Amino acid sequence: MKMDYKLKTLNISDLKADKNQPRKTFDDESLQHLAESILSNGLLNPIEVDENNIITDGERRWRAHKLARKKTITARIVKNKGTTEKLRRQLIFTLQDEEIPTEESYAAIVKLWDSDKKVHGLLPQASGGQEWCKNLGISSTTLSRAINYIGDKKENPRAV
Repeated sequence: MKMDYKLKTLNISDLKADKNQPRKTFDDESLQHLAESILSNGLLNPIEVDENNIITDGERRWRAHKLARKKTITARIVKNKGTTEKLRRQLIFTLQDEEIPTEESYAAIVKLWDSDKKVHGLLPQASGGQEWCKNLGISSTTLSRAINYIGDKKENPRAV
């Protein structure tokens, strides 16, 4: 899933968080530590934004830049390939980065799975489902747990 991109320095104030980003929670203490690290070491990994300045990857780094009172940030500008591809990239970035709460990762996994299975007719334990999991960097067991958790939550939110 190689993407072509160009690096650019952007104004912090011009960027917008993606309301559909899988990560919904940000720990204040962790953000403060990241802001201090950025002030000491600079930004080691640019954020990623689409052509509308919506953050695809790096909302934590963007928030830490704001905390550090930085005015600009280095970003990779990527062409938006649609909602499903954007969610896939965000989920992969998030899973490879800092842990997010289980409920948030499960919700994003199931949302992407539901979208892809409609298009490709996938089943979790079939070879296509296993390949899908491998490409995302998760096990088929994680997919099954996510599907069960989200299904249980819909049926009985208080029990979950």
